[in-house]
Amino acid sequence: MKTRRVFLFLSMILSVSLTSRLCAQGYFWESTTSGGPMGDRTSKNYMMPKLFKIEQDGPGRETIITNLQKKILLRIHDADKTYSEMTFDTVEARMKKLGGANDARMAQLQEKMKEMPEEQRKMVEKMMGPAMGDAGTTEVKRSDETRIIAGHSCTKFEIIQAGKTVMTVWATQELKGFGTMSSDWEEFSRRMTEQMPGIMGKGIAAGMKKIGGFPMETQIGEIVTTVTRIEPRSIPASAFEAPAGYKKVDDTLFRKQRK
Repeated sequence: MKTRRVFLFLSMILSVSLTSRLCAQGYFWESTTSGGPMGDRTSKNYMMPKLFKIEQDGPGRETIITNLQKKILLRIHDADKTYSEMTFDTVEARMKKLGGANDARMAQLQEKMKEMPEEQRKMVEKMMGPAMGDAGTTEVKRSDETRIIAGHSCTKFEIIQAGKTVMTVWATQELKGFGTMSSDWEEFSRRMTEQMPGIMGKGIAAGMKKIGGFPMETQIGEIVTTVTRIEPRSIPASAFEAPAGYKKVDDTLFRKQRK
């Protein structure tokens, strides 16, 4: 359960980072995600200048609010009417530690794979996908393929690291709203995604910056997130605060569970 909560949190942070360039006006969109340890789920996303909120359904459901002005993240739990607060510095430090531990485990796995029969080794490599590769130099490959997603024309891009595709992105240039706040969100994206463990971090922020546009669909390994509808919307500042009556508690997401 703890691993699932951390995975869900990292997925939400990644969602903030991937959509961070759309910020000059208010927007609301819904998306679906399939694959991965969390299974199928849906989310509602709200964005205003320097403010972002994602409400995700499914196991371990929670809401995460990002406030660039205060440089804090709020995790809201409706089940017990509590919320927790973390500064960007705290989140960055904890994800860096988590990423280091993940890299160590990956190095141990790669050593063990050297002793595996070829068929078994190939099976592990396929299962782990791009997580097995070194980040190296990030490249972006633009395709001639286009698709209509939620009524918007999208172009296919691939983010490539060490010769392997770590993310496929279908991005559109049709949504207006790339304003003066983009640099703020890009800095947040860099700080957060560069510290994420494995394929969820290294090079993704750089790749998304090269792509530009709004990501209507992303795929990392077996995890596919698709925007099903998106619209301009003015969202009140109160929507990006902890609900009235909710109790503030210490955040335990990255802490070891007590025995």
